[in-house]
Parts: sequence; C-alpha cells; structure tokens
Amino acid sequence: MKRKLFALLVACLMCGAAMATGTVRIERTATLTSEKMVQTMFARSSEMPFSFEIDGVSSKRFIHKWSRRLVAVEATEHNTKRWDLLLTSPDKKLAVRCEIVAYTDFPAVEWTLFLKNNGTQNSAQFTNINAADLTISDNATEGYTLSTAQGC
Repeated sequence: MKRKLFALLVACLMCGAAMATGTVRIERTATLTSEKMVQTMFARSSEMPFSFEIDGVSSKRFIHKWSRRLVAVEATEHNTKRWDLLLTSPDKKLAVRCEIVAYTDFPAVEWTLFLKNNGTQNSAQFTNINAADLTISDNATEGYTLSTAQGC
C-alpha cells in the first residue's frame, strides 16, 4: 500500500499581518485519523509543524516557552472539525494564532498561521515563515510520496 503525503506551503502578507497556510494529507492509512494528527502535531508535540524567525532566531528555539492553548471552534463544513491553537510570548507582546481544520472523511489536516504584535511599539522582525516545517516518520517500509505547491 503506497502512502502519499501532500504538503501545501503558502506564505502571504495580508493587511500588515503575516499569514501562512499549510496542509498535510496522508492517503490510504487505516490507523491515522485527522483528529489524531491534530492531537499529535499541535496539542502534545514539543515542536510545532511550522516555524518562523524573530530577529534571526528560529521559533524552534523558543516556541516551547510560549503559552499554548488548543481551543475547539465550531465547524463550518459538515465533514470538518476545527480548532484554534493560540500561542503567546511570555511578555504577551507577540501572538500566533493557528486555525486548524481536520477533515473527518479522510486523514487530512490544514492550518493557517496568523502572527500578531500585541505591543504598543514595532515588534522584532518576523522572517522565514514556514507554514509547514515538519518531519514525518513511522515504521512504513514503502515510504512516502511528497508533493508540494507554493503560491498566494
């Protein structure tokens, strides 16, 4: 059984706020559900499936120190479940909101990042925003097929 992984990487600037979208879809897997993917990738993982830099420092070095809340949100489509992942810096000046959509009819999850400065002055510079920055591994002997697309 061949497994496919689809990751969509989009980085956009919108209304002065940074936004990036990522999608992961794994086909033909009997045991992995989209809800399990959300719990694994967003709720319980010490690393987020996205990254960015603030003044040249990777979020992988500091994001684990930020407060984290995964909040269920009312779904707008019949075959989806939604969450907001809310990350806030220790000084409360910077925030990341990650809108997560999990599809109930097949194992696929997509997310959109929103970066916000809650301070009264300009924030440090956000760069290298990667909507999907993750490592996929399991005991599969057949491997994965990775497809990507970029654009706004």
